[in-house]
Amino acid sequence: MAQGVSEERISQLQQMEQGIQVLMLQKQQLQLQLNELDNALQELQKSSEQPYKMVGGLLLAAEKKTLVEELTSKKEIVTVRLNNLTEQEKILGSKAETLKKNLLQSMSKEGNASGS
Repeated sequence: MAQGVSEERISQLQQMEQGIQVLMLQKQQLQLQLNELDNALQELQKSSEQPYKMVGGLLLAAEKKTLVEELTSKKEIVTVRLNNLTEQEKILGSKAETLKKNLLQSMSKEGNASGS
């Protein structure tokens, strides 16, 4: 019976660790998006030339002010998503750590009981 419980906990821990890895990958992708948005905003601010925007497969002239507003809005959305993922990662990491400690304690107790 205890072996089944341990295997179930190990499986839960593995799922949590996989979830953490997925969250880390998503965070990495969002961080890349955030860097691209920052770079685009910086270049747009420096430039005095007519800015263009990709719409579907077309490159259209756009107003600088409108582009800055759009990029800033996208940046805010990505930042919120990134913060949410960071919070989820902390929560899941904490749960995984607790489960790991409990699992190690129960395995240690089982080892001591079988060794007696």
